Amino acid sequence: MTAERQAEQVQALNLCLEQLSSSTEMLPSHALRSVLLVQCMQKQGWQFVVEELYITR
Repeated sequence: MTAERQAEQVQALNLCLEQLSSSTEMLPSHALRSVLLVQCMQKQGWQFVVEELYITR
């Protein structure tokens, strides 16, 4: 990822975090905050990718 793209990602993340913290007086549960953060980032064009690694012998 280029430095410019990383800066855009950080800016989008900070904006979403600000919206989340200012939108409610009592913060919802950790799980709900995570979902709200993902939704906010998706609205800005970012997609989260989760990769699971299984290491066996």
